[in-house]
Amino acid sequence: MAFTAQNTVAQVLPQLTSSVTSIDLGTVQVNDVVPVEFDLNLLNLGSITPGIANLQVESKQRRVRVGDVVALPAGTVTWEVDTTIEPLGAGALAGEALEVSLEVPIPLLPSITLSTEIPVTGTVVP
Repeated sequence: MAFTAQNTVAQVLPQLTSSVTSIDLGTVQVNDVVPVEFDLNLLNLGSITPGIANLQVESKQRRVRVGDVVALPAGTVTWEVDTTIEPLGAGALAGEALEVSLEVPIPLLPSITLSTEIPVTGTVVP
């Protein structure tokens, strides 16, 4: 009986996660400015101490306007993100989401871009 050793390598890719699984605005009026705060976490970066080269938060369906975005370090791989959401029209926000993308510079390599999506729910009244 022969035994052949096999090398197995599991590759874990970097991930961007949010401290919230969704944002529920409840019932708001058109053009109300709603403050939003959440944390972003970078996972599986190994020994890299990450920084942010670029952070974008955009509306998936363009039914809300995203205000200025401020990201402050809250740990080695965590950033606290503050922004505002302004609903642009009346109706349910079903299917709306914030698309968050983060560009992370990697020493001696090209930057990587990580992204995540945070669903936005609620009802907008005139």
